[in-house]
Amino acid sequence: MEFIFKSIGIGLLSVLVILLVVFLLVFRRIIKSVRLAMRTFNNATTTNTNAQSAQRAGKEGEVIIDHRTSERINQKIFEQNEGEYVDFTEEK
Repeated sequence: MEFIFKSIGIGLLSVLVILLVVFLLVFRRIIKSVRLAMRTFNNATTTNTNAQSAQRAGKEGEVIIDHRTSERINQKIFEQNEGEYVDFTEEK
């Protein structure tokens, strides 16, 4: 009889240990997901804060918000080999 009680006790103890390990693994995965979400949110917030925002009025009171960086705003639209002036000859 004592052997049966010990077997049941060991069985219950092993089940409890297995449940504890599973709980800890699930908890660890949840914490990793939350940290990843926080990191993604913080990176997006930092990017928006660092980007230069310019507001200007559009037609009928619309407000246009420009989130481009200063490098992108000051970027030339012509390529290096293109000029701003075009040589032409007048035809008669």
